[in-house]
Amino acid sequence: RVAMLYSTQAYKNGPLGLEMIERARSRIPDLTTTLFGLEPAPAGLPHWATYVRGATGERLAAEVYNVAAVYLCPSLSEGWHLPPAEAMACGCALVSSDIGGVADYAFPGETAVLYPPGDVDAGAQSLASLLQDDDRRIAMAKRGRERIAQFSWERSVTMLESLLSGTQLSA
Repeated sequence: RVAMLYSTQAYKNGPLGLEMIERARSRIPDLTTTLFGLEPAPAGLPHWATYVRGATGERLAAEVYNVAAVYLCPSLSEGWHLPPAEAMACGCALVSSDIGGVADYAFPGETAVLYPPGDVDAGAQSLASLLQDDDRRIAMAKRGRERIAQFSWERSVTMLESLLSGTQLSA
């Protein structure tokens, strides 16, 4: 199962993300997906896709992230992008477009598979190859979860206090 935020906003690239999943299905016929978002479900949603609208954080964790093997981020541009980080915290491996919004936690080949933004073929290939290699996917998900665990309010406060006081932080 693949999870993905679906939005009609052009920079979120939802329709092309769905196309990537459909192309990956040509190699993995039993692949399913759970899409989520705030908008109504896209028209003509395929039978292998479900849509969760307006979910709370708890529902996203339980019904979307925790049942997916991979989170797909097809966005063309983002700030610090929260949904992929949440998915990684829940144990999903990440396949993402190589955008600045995931640069703090998506390291190519370590914590994520990255592909050029807007490249449907590369996104579909990346998704299918990771889904077909359980050992690689599980190892990447584990490293991703460890990386994302480093982001906490406590650590952020400590870093801010250090910055404001001019003291040096140790690694």
